[in-house]
Amino acid sequence: MVAELLLALVVYLVGRWFIRRPLHGLVRRTATEFDDRFLGTIEPQLKAFVLISSLFTAFQRLTLFSDNLRQILGDLFFAIFLALGTYTAWQLIDFTSAWYRAKLVDKIGEDHYENVVPLFKRFAYILLVIVAIVILLDHFGFNTGFLLVAIALIAIVLYFGSRATLSDTFTGFVILLDQPFRIGDRIKLAGMEAWGDVIEIGTRATRILTPDNRVLVIPNSDIGNSRLFNYTYPDPSLRLELDIGVQYDTDITRIRQIIKEAVAGAETVLGNKPVEALFMEFGDRGLVYRVRWWVDTYTNPPVSYDAVNEAMYAALGQEGIQVSFTTYNVCLLYT
Repeated sequence: MVAELLLALVVYLVGRWFIRRPLHGLVRRTATEFDDRFLGTIEPQLKAFVLISSLFTAFQRLTLFSDNLRQILGDLFFAIFLALGTYTAWQLIDFTSAWYRAKLVDKIGEDHYENVVPLFKRFAYILLVIVAIVILLDHFGFNTGFLLVAIALIAIVLYFGSRATLSDTFTGFVILLDQPFRIGDRIKLAGMEAWGDVIEIGTRATRILTPDNRVLVIPNSDIGNSRLFNYTYPDPSLRLELDIGVQYDTDITRIRQIIKEAVAGAETVLGNKPVEALFMEFGDRGLVYRVRWWVDTYTNPPVSYDAVNEAMYAALGQEGIQVSFTTYNVCLLYT
């Protein structure tokens, strides 16, 4: 009896020493403070675990208990260990949520945090409780196969019943964290004609305001599965281009100079960006040039196209250069 109590005391003292010295020293060497603070949070539970482990060690070496009593005490120790481990895992969920709260709130906002993060937190709680119950029932000899099958069937039904909602919510959370676009950005999805300014990023859908003053609601899962063009980030300036054809009897060098000077002086065209007039091909109607220029904002490209077309048309007209166009020869046969 004395030897068993001494053994329990030694196990307890060694465990306490390990927590105070090696374990604290190990976590202090890491780059983040997460594990340091979490260790401080669960240190009472670790000390309780050491105490219960020392008592369990002494109990196993005692021979004065009957088999039935040893079985009862063994089950009691198992339940205590399981409860202590479950409580520690519960604290880990709480601590992790509180630790990242400030970072997530600054990044995605308080409203989005309250809509998304508690959902994952509750899911973690439920999963933890289910695992603990299954382990406890299995230890006491209950058939947990039926329970696991029932849980799996419920999970499958819930998944297929809310698959779209879960996909939209998860993708919305990823969008809020990764921030491929933000409120006020002008975006366009590949394969969609509609585009506009982002006015709201929700947990299930993103709303954009189109240039014709219509609100377009796009499910977040569609955004996550599509290529996206952001016309605002990192720079709102935009390069525009169009093709123009001139007659074949025009000097190539001269026409390039006229186009570049005309476009550079047009309204909305950036003066600190290059204007290009590239001779692309010998077209059916004449020489085809691709004209490229930059504007300082993405908000209204049609205005810039209007100004550039007007400037080129006026400059070419002053030089007597005719824009190429398709002509048709109609022959009428009389019989």
